[in-house]
Amino acid sequence: VDGARYVPGSVDLLKLYGRPDAPNPADGGYEEYSESGYRSPGWTETYQVTSQDANSLTLEAKLSNGLELTRTFALEGDTPVVQITSTLTNDGDAKRKACLRVHPALFVDSIQQASARMRDADGAWRFLSLTVPEDPLGEHEKWFRAADRPAGAWAVANEATGLTVVNHFDPEQVALCYLNWNGADHRVNLELWSNEVELAPGATLTVSHSYEVKTAR
Repeated sequence: VDGARYVPGSVDLLKLYGRPDAPNPADGGYEEYSESGYRSPGWTETYQVTSQDANSLTLEAKLSNGLELTRTFALEGDTPVVQITSTLTNDGDAKRKACLRVHPALFVDSIQQASARMRDADGAWRFLSLTVPEDPLGEHEKWFRAADRPAGAWAVANEATGLTVVNHFDPEQVALCYLNWNGADHRVNLELWSNEVELAPGATLTVSHSYEVKTAR
């Protein structure tokens, strides 16, 4: 993952579905859920913009399960890193189950020309092959829990474009890292799951992480 920082241009970094000139906003891209279940409340609601400036945007939505989700996108540094901070709040008067699940679908030209990397506790980066000879175009997954989790960073390298997307996160906020990829779909997901908790009334749950795009040297 060594390399120069990259300012995105015409290269698609997220996997989108639908026509190139009219992608389907309800599929692919960046999604977040308020519970551990796939596409639990949070990913398809209408969000309201509550604040914005030249480098940041904050969105907010009240979800059907009684939680409120607030998300801030911020560009940081001379060559932007996208910092995303999401907070679930229990605005009700009873305890509610909550889990922040971050679900980005990253585009790769070819699974055979892509790989994943994860940083270990000693700072070294470990290579994770995405090639499954017996089923190269199928869907596959790997789960990383407890001491098996990346030490605060993991990445997807797209050899066809020479770009690597690095996801940095706070291990204290993330209980589970889930790697999912699909050769036919040209996508790799680097998912982050917080602990699943019962939020007391007024309590919050936050996950803050960032994405940086680098070019190969």
